[in-house]
Order: sequence, then structure tokens, then C-alpha cells
Amino acid sequence: MRQAPQWSSNRGDTALRDDLMEIDEILNDVTSLRASSWQAPGVETNLQIDDTRLLASDVQIFIVLDSNVLISFLALVRELLASISRQTVKMALCLPNVVVAELNFLKERNPNPNTRALAQAANVWLLATVRNRNGLLRGQQKHEGLEQLETDRSHNIRRVNDDQIIDYCQYLLNAHRQGQGAVCLLSNDQNCCLKAELSGIITISPKAGTTAESIISTILRKMQNIGTHTPVSPTHIPYTTGTTNGLSHGSSSTQYSVATRSERSADGLMDLDDDENLISTSVSHPLSHLHSQLIDHLSQILPHLAYDAALQEEARRKEDKNSPQPKAKPSALYTSIHAPKGGATDASHHAFIMPTQEEVQSWKPLDCIHFALEFPPSGDTNPTARKRSQRPPSITRLKLFLLVYGQPGARRGKDWSVGDWKSSLEELEQVATFCNWESVQQCVIICRSQLSTSGLQV
Repeated sequence: MRQAPQWSSNRGDTALRDDLMEIDEILNDVTSLRASSWQAPGVETNLQIDDTRLLASDVQIFIVLDSNVLISFLALVRELLASISRQTVKMALCLPNVVVAELNFLKERNPNPNTRALAQAANVWLLATVRNRNGLLRGQQKHEGLEQLETDRSHNIRRVNDDQIIDYCQYLLNAHRQGQGAVCLLSNDQNCCLKAELSGIITISPKAGTTAESIISTILRKMQNIGTHTPVSPTHIPYTTGTTNGLSHGSSSTQYSVATRSERSADGLMDLDDDENLISTSVSHPLSHLHSQLIDHLSQILPHLAYDAALQEEARRKEDKNSPQPKAKPSALYTSIHAPKGGATDASHHAFIMPTQEEVQSWKPLDCIHFALEFPPSGDTNPTARKRSQRPPSITRLKLFLLVYGQPGARRGKDWSVGDWKSSLEELEQVATFCNWESVQQCVIICRSQLSTSGLQV
């Protein structure tokens, strides 16, 4: 849940406030479009180009532009285009077909005149830049997409616009895997960024004050973290269910091996079935990357969801005269026995006073989950009666699975068995259903999709 910032009365702050409100308004317009039944047509656009002077093998970094960034941060995109022309590392801005279609739709049919004007400005600039043919802005070509997208079209399967953007990013990532290429999606669409990150694609969400140089430096830093020689993509996770002790994949430098329960049962963290295999590798593994991205994303969204749950609990208690009432100032919230104790507490089991909102933001995913399970979102206003009528789901495996690697009991993604992945995602899905967390349910769906595409049925 977005929280309104506090503004001072000077003119500079007022201008910044207006700019941020405008950005939020535009982002909402684009998000509403993607949430509607409208789907970008699979046809050529007037921004299609065939720039043979920009050989794909020459480009090392592909920066894919989303429509919300082109509309809200066109000046930044212009700055970025000028900046990449001065870089020693060859870069290019890339424009998915679906983004062009969205811009055309927004400039012609959006009811918000401000959004229409900004979409028109972005369209005009893109067309002028493409006509310049300097090789720094690439339009998506007919062949630049994964085979699955073409199969879906032939069977009239509807693919949301997010999926078409990710499809293009994955094509660029896979096509230039051997050329040390990296792909970065520039977008403020949270769902689209989540899908991209879980596909091994770097994402950056511009904010007020973001500069072109900061974007480039962030991309280069993230490239170093994941290793540009083998970009990580969960879409191509190597996996074997056989009993082979080693599997060569791509080159002799990447060896994947299968570890059985007897080899890993010493830590005693989970009861693994005898026939379940663990994937192990001597280098950074896609499962570890997927696991890390899952925890990172939950770390961002769960504090907001926990805060919403606390606000709902506070409102329910005010309505129920029989519930324990707060003994702190009205702005204080409640916390469960499991959440971090940052403030004073009431003697009642269910009346702990929550820390400040800033402290809630520091909660780990498990803290947020424990809190939400203490206070179900609906039913009896009395928390004790509500817990009796709505039994919280078990998180026995999830509480270990969501530990960040380096913490006691934590493992990397590649060290969890297929059964552990399955059980943990099932528990996370049950938590999301229990708490009415649609964004977490979507996260589980995306994880399963990535693993299923890679041959892991969870």
C-alpha cells in the first residue's frame, strides 16, 4: 500500500509532489489498461525497423523500454539514449511491439487528456528517433520472439501484454547468451518486473531523481553479480531425475550433480523422500537465483501487506467493544507474539502494540506472515474466536525455505529438493489464500510457471 509522503509548503516541494502525483496517475492508467480485456494486436506497427547496421552480436546490453516509463520519464529516456552513445560497452534501447501498441491506444482512446498528450509525445519522439537510424533504438522484429508465443497465437490463446514484453526480453536473453549479452527491463509495472526477475532479467524501476548514469551503473553492477558469461534464466534450468552422478551442461566449467538424501541428511533441516533429488552445481545456479528473487520480492511486498492487515485489525477492534482496546496513542498498531517487538506491549496475548510503520518495513517475510496469521482478515471481530473458526495454515517448511542464505538453517535454491520447492510453494499459496493476498498468489503462480517450463513439476 502506497503511503502519502509528507510535504513542506515551499514551491519546490509542491512541484515535486505534483510530478509524483502525475506519475502515479499515468502508471494507474497503464496498469488499468493491462488489467482490462484489451490485448495488443499481433500486427506490425509503424515503428517496425530492420536496422542491419546494428548487428545483434555487437550489442552487450539490451535495455527494454516499457510504456509507463516512456510516458512518465520520457526526458530520462532521452538522457539515457544520449548516455549509451558515449559508453564503451555497446548498448541499445529496445522497443517491444506491444509497447508501441499500448502507446497508440493510450494516445487515442485514454479518457485522461494528460495521459493522451504524454503518450503522443512519446510516440512522436520514438518515431523521430527510429527514423534517425543511429542504431541506438531497436524495434522488435517479426522473428524476435519465443516459439511458444507463436504457438499460443496459432491456437488463439490470449497472452497478456506483460507476457509479450517478457517474451521479447527472454528472446534477447537467450539469443545472445553466448555473446555475453544482458537484458534489462525499464519498467514501473510491479507484476511485469516480478515476471522478468524470475526469468533472470534485470529490472530497474525509475523514480523521481533517477538519472541515466545511475541506470547504467546499476545494470553493470547487476551484471557482475549474476555473471555475464552465463546469464541466469530459470526458463532453461538443467535438471535430471536419473541416478547419474554428474551432468555436463554446455561446457566443462559447469558441472551439475545430483545429491541424494544420504548425502545431505546431516543438517536435518527437512525430511526428504528417498527418491527425491537435489540439484547441485559448482557455479551460480538458476534455482538459487529464482529462490533469491522470490525472497527479495516478498521482502518488498509483505511489509505493506502486513501493515494493511494491522490497519484492518485496528479497525475491527474499534468496532468490537469486547475486544482488548489499545493502551497506546491512537496511531499505534498491534503486533503478534511472533513479530518483532519494537515497542511497549499490553498484557493481553493479542494486544501487543506494534512498532512504528518504519519498523514494520524492516520486518522479514516470516515476521509479516506470522503477524498476518495471528489476525485473519475476516470473520469474527474477536481475534481469539476468529482463530478458532479459521485455522491458520501450517508453514513448517516455508519458515526454513524463506530464510536468506547465510542465516542459520538457510539453504540456496539449488540445495532444496523438488519436494521442498513443491511443499514450500503450497504453504505460501495457502498463506496467500488465508490472508487474501492476491499479489502473493500471483508470485506463486509465476514461480511454478518458471519451474514447470524448466522441467520441474511443482
